Amino acid sequence: MSNSLKARLFGALFGSSLLALFMIVLRPYDPLCLPVSFLGGIIGIILGALINNIYLNRQKSLFHSIKEFRDLDFFRDKEDISDEKLAEMINEEHFDLFGEEINPQGPFSDLLLLAYDKNRVWWEDTEADVLNGNNVYIEFMNDLSRISMGVFSPSEISESWVTDEGPIAIEFKLGGEKISINPKYIDDYIDVEIISDINKLIPSEKKFELYKPFDQTAFILMLSKNEKIQLQKKRGWEFFPFEMMENR
Repeated sequence: MSNSLKARLFGALFGSSLLALFMIVLRPYDPLCLPVSFLGGIIGIILGALINNIYLNRQKSLFHSIKEFRDLDFFRDKEDISDEKLAEMINEEHFDLFGEEINPQGPFSDLLLLAYDKNRVWWEDTEADVLNGNNVYIEFMNDLSRISMGVFSPSEISESWVTDEGPIAIEFKLGGEKISINPKYIDDYIDVEIISDINKLIPSEKKFELYKPFDQTAFILMLSKNEKIQLQKKRGWEFFPFEMMENR
């Protein structure tokens, strides 16, 4: 049970107990004392059970999601932790960071959950001070390599700008070949659409995928065709249509 749940259960029971104590101490001979005290205890039990039921349903939904995601090779570095325990750990960490637990029925619950698998997911703000000399694209390329499951391993990465507004060139070696790709200048935003260019360089069936954008962040991960289809059918995911960018 998370610390946040314990606090809420304690609050419900403490409130009802306080009501009962107030009646007993301040109005001990009031004929309503015992009924109100009894009612306060019942309310505390009901509230505690209700909160506990909500929590357990959320946990059940979360660890069911984790089980499905583990079938797609997520959370590989936590294989020794049960689905239930991992759901609790993630929920507690999320609560510590944001002051609330992950709502399994929320529109982005899957993304919030998978964001804690740093080896598979890149979810960041694309407004990232992309400026001449900041080498943001070098960091971005290294991050893509980190979440690629060994499929994309560039080396000797460099970033150059002709002017402060581009053109921009990212150069690197891949499989012994020297490669150059050219992101668009979008003020201080990362041009995440260079993923389309990178995917063309990857011989593996696995490719980088971008969750359909819903704000200025980008949620990127490496998936096989089958994994992508499963996320679309079972979880209702939508992806950015890179296949429509062949003439980029």
